[in-house]
This record gives sequence, structure tokens and C-alpha cells, in this order.
Amino acid sequence: MGTTHAQLLDEIREAAARGDLAIEARRAYAAVAGDPHGRFVALQLDRLERGGWPSEEEKSLLRAHWRTWVGAASTIVSPLGAVFLAGFFHECTFFEAEAVEALRDSAEVVAAPEWATVRTLRSSYVVGAPLLREILSGPLHRSVRVVSVDTASSLAALAEWRGPALRLDTLVFSDWRDADAPLATSFPGLPGLRRLRVALQADSPIDTRRTIDWLLDGPAGARGELPELELDVGIGDRYFGRALAALLTVPDRVRSPALRTLELYDCWSLRVQFERDDEGPWTRLRIRWLPAWHQRHLPVEDVRRLASFARPLPRASFADVVVEVPIVSTAAEVEAELLALVRELGARLERPPGAPYPARELSPGA
Repeated sequence: MGTTHAQLLDEIREAAARGDLAIEARRAYAAVAGDPHGRFVALQLDRLERGGWPSEEEKSLLRAHWRTWVGAASTIVSPLGAVFLAGFFHECTFFEAEAVEALRDSAEVVAAPEWATVRTLRSSYVVGAPLLREILSGPLHRSVRVVSVDTASSLAALAEWRGPALRLDTLVFSDWRDADAPLATSFPGLPGLRRLRVALQADSPIDTRRTIDWLLDGPAGARGELPELELDVGIGDRYFGRALAALLTVPDRVRSPALRTLELYDCWSLRVQFERDDEGPWTRLRIRWLPAWHQRHLPVEDVRRLASFARPLPRASFADVVVEVPIVSTAAEVEAELLALVRELGARLERPPGAPYPARELSPGA
């Protein structure tokens, strides 16, 4: 007697708890299921292997059946927020505010077994700390590796976590809605946490300075324990220039002996990564330009934005400086400006094969 549909589903969920997609188990599930979900799993697995855009059949199946495949969680999850990968619910990125507000009994939603394959949860003020605690105490607690929050209360709920053991490796603090509330500075409830990503508030210089001070007193301070820290600032904000200037002061002010990677970036295309092997000076600098999915050439304004990031950086202490740009501009003068910047920085130019690819994931609201 072969492996049953239910046994394969259990195997897939157990693998998700280990951080494994279990591709072969999913292929076997697609063959055994023989229903719309089996067909959808097969289509997504095929696209995962060969690349390319989702077919109309794949998108149609997801629009028609996503609520069934998300289970009771679909009561509060938005169609845009139910993101599927390799045939299963993989990321939860948006919630329906009215549905959350109307929820009177969360037990069925929290206990939905479909949460057991979800790796990323983007919570928000819509969910709130109490419901976030409940969701993370259900089947999701074994598979989730990335959680995003946007309130001090939700950040505190994770920092002081006392529920079932979470295997989080990344925590994203993406906003500061309750700006007067104190923020957690350490995360004893998350012993596996490696990476903190913080979106700086560029609505005013005061907000930016306050966020940076919090980081330097806490996660990046002398008692900091996280090896990786990422900071970003919104490119379109009125105070972007001042926020960027404040951002570039951070590397020299880090006191955490544990921090090995510090990444600064605007929210669109530029990343500046500092690395070191011990708690001494930063020794490696990598400046990356990440094209949008539709871009096929390097715009001159992006070369100049890259320069605005790179020129203020103290380069003398770095043993290795790399500028990474995956595509070549069609305009010779733009390419010449990029090469001149690379020479000025004393850097190596790398062109990794990374021209934009279609996303592997898909949501029914896409």
C-alpha cells in the first residue's frame, strides 16, 4: 500500500518545521492528490524548477481555491496576503482589518493546520499583540522563521516570548506607530534570532535620530547579541537626505561585540553591506545595486544615488571593496560614469548573473 494523501501532508508539514520544502514529498502529494490542489502543486513545482511566469491555469486555480488551501486562516487573511510557494501557503503578508476586528472567537483560526507550512508572517497594527501571540502559539510556531511587526507592543510580545519555542531567525520592525512607547532592546525570548531588520522613520530628522539611538543603545550596543543588523530608509521621504546622512554614521558607532554584518539600504535598489570577522574594524564593504524586475539597463540617476551612498563611506580601513551591478547600461555615458565611480572608490566591479527573474511565489490577489 502506497503513502497516503494524509501521510504526505504530514511529511510536508514536518519538513516545513525543519525549514525544508521537501520537494519530493510535494511531488508525490501532487501525484496522489489528483484534485485541483494536486494540479496546482504540480504547476508550481514545475515553475520552481524551470523559472518563468505563472500560467493562467496556475493563477486561475489559486483564485478559485485559495480559501480552501489556507483553511480557517482565510477568515482574516487577505487574498493579497496569502502567498504560495511550491503549492502550499508559504507567507502571510496582509490581513483583512474588518475581519480581524469582527473576529470573536480566534480558536479555529489560530489552530488551522494550514499555518504549518508558513515561513514568513507579516503582522501589523491590524492584528495587535494579543492575536499575534495566539497565532504564534498554534501550528505556525514550528515553521515560522521571519516575523514582521510594526508596533512597540508587538515587538515587546516577541522580545518577552514565553509561549511554545519559536525558531525565528529574522525579526523585522517595519514601522513605529506608537512612537512614544519604549522599544525592546534585547530579545531573550528568541534565542535563535540572528537578524534584525529595521525601517528608519524618515518623516522627520527627530524620528530618524530616535530610531538610530534606540539601535545603538540596544541591538547594536555594547550588550548586543545579534550577528546581523539591517537598516533601511524610504527613498521618497521628504527628509531622505538627512536620514541617509544619519544612517551613514551608524557603522562607526556600533559597539556590539557580536555584530558581524551590518547592511544599510534604501527601500528600492541600493544596499551597502559592512562585514568583519571579529569585533574589530569593518574589513569588507560591498555596495550593491538591485534592479527592479522590469529594468533592463542601469539608469544614470541610480548611478548617482549609488555615489551618494558610497562617497561618504570611510573606505581606507577596508581590505576589500566591491561594487555589484548585475546589468549593463545601454548608454555608454552611464556605463562610463559607473566605471569612473568604481575607480574612485578603489573597488572591484562585479556583474553577477542576477538580471531580474519572476517571483517564484504567487498570491491570489496578484
